[in-house]
Amino acid sequence: MQPSLEVLQAALSHSGIVIDRAWDLVHFHTPVTKQLALILLDVLDQIEHPRVAEAIVRTIGTSRAKIDGRPLTALYESTKEESLRWIIADALALARPQHVGDWIEHRLQTSGGEHADERLVLAAARTLPEDRAVPLLMAKLHRLPGHSAVALGEIASSTEVIDAVEAQVSSARTWERKKIVQAVKKINQRIERKKSS
Repeated sequence: MQPSLEVLQAALSHSGIVIDRAWDLVHFHTPVTKQLALILLDVLDQIEHPRVAEAIVRTIGTSRAKIDGRPLTALYESTKEESLRWIIADALALARPQHVGDWIEHRLQTSGGEHADERLVLAAARTLPEDRAVPLLMAKLHRLPGHSAVALGEIASSTEVIDAVEAQVSSARTWERKKIVQAVKKINQRIERKKSS
């Protein structure tokens, strides 16, 4: 861990940021500024230890600035660490970076059912245009009913989506049924707003 931490500390020192541990970023520097996010994205490919990379990615995930997400997707592709992949997918969903929509779409279309797909479906809803995201999320409903319903609840606005989401209720677990009901309510509200405008 020490070499990765030293690389991170050196990169941060140019901006006057001093940390003792990688997790100090998460604890003391979130939400992250655009300047710090850019530094972290730039150093990400030099970090070899997965726990240091996790702290960096979690920090990047708090960014509200427009950032390029390609360093995150490159790390996702290069690591075999499932927990790091999940954290990267979560950061993509939270930070909504640019230049990742095509990658997310391809990843979900070719995924073998990875744990990180739970967060990639939300990232798809937040980064792809609705006409591309909805069919992708509908295709994931059977395998990820709760997560896909949450994502569809953020963007969908058709009765066909409601029907497909509600069809998952009978086989869904308790928490998934709750998310399905919430998503249907949101989609119905969106449909009613469209009708009244």
